[in-house]
Amino acid sequence: MHVGRKYTFLEYLQWTKRELLGLSLWALIPTFMYACFDWQFLSIPWSLVAVLGTAVALIISFKNAECHRRVSDALGIWSSIASRSMAWGNTVMGYILDKDPLETRRLHSVLFQQHFAWLTALRYQLREPTIWENLNEPGNKEFMAFYRIPERQTSLADELGKYLPEPTLTSVLEHNGDKANYILSLQSRLLSDAYRRKQLDAGVFYSSIQGLLNEIVMLQGSAQRIKNFPYARNFYSIALVLLQMFAILVPFALLGQFHDLGKYAGLEKWTIWANIPFSVMVTWIFITLEKVGENSANPFEGGSNDVPISSLSRKIEIEMRRMLGEDGLPEPTESVNHIIVL
Repeated sequence: MHVGRKYTFLEYLQWTKRELLGLSLWALIPTFMYACFDWQFLSIPWSLVAVLGTAVALIISFKNAECHRRVSDALGIWSSIASRSMAWGNTVMGYILDKDPLETRRLHSVLFQQHFAWLTALRYQLREPTIWENLNEPGNKEFMAFYRIPERQTSLADELGKYLPEPTLTSVLEHNGDKANYILSLQSRLLSDAYRRKQLDAGVFYSSIQGLLNEIVMLQGSAQRIKNFPYARNFYSIALVLLQMFAILVPFALLGQFHDLGKYAGLEKWTIWANIPFSVMVTWIFITLEKVGENSANPFEGGSNDVPISSLSRKIEIEMRRMLGEDGLPEPTESVNHIIVL
């Protein structure tokens, strides 16, 4: 997630340099033909393109609003995960008590470690690439030089090994289904065992802890829904088609305008060349707006504006380890080039 004041104009130019080059070359073709060969038939009425531009603006506005909603929903889900994790930790510390203080501490530690393992498995699931995500586009690949995605630096097995003992780790890694949900099922079994051994004094306490676990399951499902179901491809596709049509036609629509600009001063052979920068400027605005929205549609893929699930997981772990009274806590993550660890 970008936590600086703003992106600079130069950063946008760097991000869209390929689009700028393509738009410039395309605008050059009709301008050259019109100026050098007097092919005036290339000029088309600008009013037709203005109607198309209105349609493009409307559909891009709708798309960007929906993409922003997906980001907001994803951030809200992970904020809820953080708060439910704190509630889970407080409930475990307060309700699970054995006659033996050492056994009590062991139970607390095991449940907390399993929760950290669940957070790890969930964020690795959310970072798995899908065909509709945009992280492998050339501009995004270049921008990734400014930050690192933790889930692509280490393996899931190595990370889970920090929290789970060998037998449990093996069973999680060999599980063919949803590993995060499997870890939650292990927690549920452990709670049931603790209840049967009367380490939970009353059924209402057990229900309270199990209820929190069920809420965490629901939050996991909400995050996976955003991950596994993209922004509607029909809206994405029609927006892209209309945008391409608009970008193709704009240089032809502005030919007559810039020719007439210098007509009465006898400068039309010069003013016509202004068609190139102004056509590029108009089409670049629309293309960049669409690209900003599209790169916000998948808030877990690992882009620079995505929900910082790795950083949030680290914060949750630090706070929960403090509940246990542990020393040597992991350091909180810091932003690098205004981008906080994802």
